[in-house]
Amino acid sequence: SCQGNVSQASQLLFLHRNTLNYRLDKFEEQTGLSLRTLGDLQLLISVSFSLVSSLTYNSQRKDA
Repeated sequence: SCQGNVSQASQLLFLHRNTLNYRLDKFEEQTGLSLRTLGDLQLLISVSFSLVSSLTYNSQRKDA
């Protein structure tokens, strides 16, 4: 909903704008991926959904 606007996002997250920028920078430094770049963001969302799907599938197999 903030469409990349760090000031708006920081208000919604109850963070100072500099704190959010610091955390975004640290994430990029540690992963090599930027949450500010559409391509990297799409990749992270895709991997996240795949991981959740895999974990859900494995959990259901153990219960059966």
